[in-house]
Amino acid sequence: ERVNKLISVIPLSPSIYTGQVGDLIVGRIVGVGGSRWKVSLTCSPPTASASNGSMKEGQLPLSGVNLPGGVQRIRTSEDVLAMRNLFREGDLLTCEVQQVQKDGNLILHTRSLRYGKLDNGVLVTVPPSLVGRRKNHFVTLKGLTSQNNDAMDTEEGGEGDVDVYLGLNGGIWIQRTIPSEWENAIRADQDERAPLAETLQKLRHRHATTRVSPSMRESIARVR
Repeated sequence: ERVNKLISVIPLSPSIYTGQVGDLIVGRIVGVGGSRWKVSLTCSPPTASASNGSMKEGQLPLSGVNLPGGVQRIRTSEDVLAMRNLFREGDLLTCEVQQVQKDGNLILHTRSLRYGKLDNGVLVTVPPSLVGRRKNHFVTLKGLTSQNNDAMDTEEGGEGDVDVYLGLNGGIWIQRTIPSEWENAIRADQDERAPLAETLQKLRHRHATTRVSPSMRESIARVR
């Protein structure tokens, strides 16, 4: 890494992730309390986090998430009590590194509408050194599922595309691409002045509650 005339050699480690501001993270919630969530950067379940004191964790403060409906206001004690309605132990999510503290702890946020809870997909973990930094860590693989496949679910719809989220901590999330037909149907049923955050929340809810067709599962398995 070069900054002006200073050249630093950063060794590749197969297991240790050192975060930088702006990094995309695919993590798992392992603790809730104190107006913040603890996020495992190794994507390990909460039980493993509790038994491994050296596990790398980040902090996701309540002020760093979007409230339901995209409401912009100061967080209250009621929001603290309702934190598990947003994320609870075991949930997977995408987030971004907002700050790296002097002791190496990472402060995360999900304020971008692209970030949030992950459902109906597959998590793959690899050594962080295998995920290089790139301009875009959200990748769409086109046309992996044939539209002529009889197993294609009519409710699922879409073009058979697969989304891949490349977390720099080594967490990789694979899921179907949300069909444009879903968004068009939601927009047709709501007020045209409805905020984008509300539309995206409805899209995520439909994605989480609509089963993945066998042909799409096959496509996701091939990517994995």
